[in-house]
Amino acid sequence: MLNIALFDVCSVVLARLDQGSLGPRAEAVRSAIRGLIENDRFEHAVTYSTNSRKQVTLRFEMIQDALEGVMI
Repeated sequence: MLNIALFDVCSVVLARLDQGSLGPRAEAVRSAIRGLIENDRFEHAVTYSTNSRKQVTLRFEMIQDALEGVMI
């Protein structure tokens, strides 16, 4: 089953990253996203009230924070 909110946040954030530097860190990026999926706050943000501004902002902030640590 496809979660549109999860697909949306991942596709937007990953598209903004430098593709050349993304490749060597692909496994770390996947691991960071898996970790977010296991996070209750993030899981709630991609599952419930997905169109609310609060939920959209939360999931984008959380994934950006997670990937900043990986992409440094």
